[in-house]
Amino acid sequence: MLRDRYHRTRALSCHYIRGIAWAFTISKKTDVYGQVIEVPWLDYGNLLIAKAELFEFDMQPRNERIAKEIELGWKGLKDPRSKSGIDREEEK
Repeated sequence: MLRDRYHRTRALSCHYIRGIAWAFTISKKTDVYGQVIEVPWLDYGNLLIAKAELFEFDMQPRNERIAKEIELGWKGLKDPRSKSGIDREEEK
């Protein structure tokens, strides 16, 4: 049972990662002076399960067609708290 749940969760995670890789170019962030901000490769939390500390990065749609698909998909999402559809702060 747990093994099946693990495999389903892993498959779903891979699906999301593939979607992000298809849609976006991900790169290191630059500061206001144009200098690259390095990724802190060895900074981990101190919990039992090690996970990387948060860091900033740039993420841009790969092309205009993909950007339009993402925008249409975002606009088509329904906020579960709203009975009539989209009800996000930035769209009010």
